Amino acid sequence: MKFANRELLVPIIKVSEQMEELAQGHFVNKIDLVPDSTEVGKMVESILFMNDNFTKMISEISSVLGSMADGNYQVSLNETYVGEFVEIRESMYKIIDSTK
Repeated sequence: MKFANRELLVPIIKVSEQMEELAQGHFVNKIDLVPDSTEVGKMVESILFMNDNFTKMISEISSVLGSMADGNYQVSLNETYVGEFVEIRESMYKIIDSTK
């Protein structure tokens, strides 16, 4: 029973708690589990990637929009945008291109 708790239940609870944090838009607290070849380990790897990638995209979007708000449209987008964030990247490119 201790094995099941330590190896299965505790990691699943931590994954669940991390997903709740991400769902609330909180990317600062990172999960304290190490990715591995298990199903939980694969979920941990995906969560860590998502957390890191979202943080980078949000930071870049904020920086670019801040520059645009200051009248500087000589900006570039360097992060890898995934999923629905691709639409945001494309919209920012349209704004940048329309000012040339």
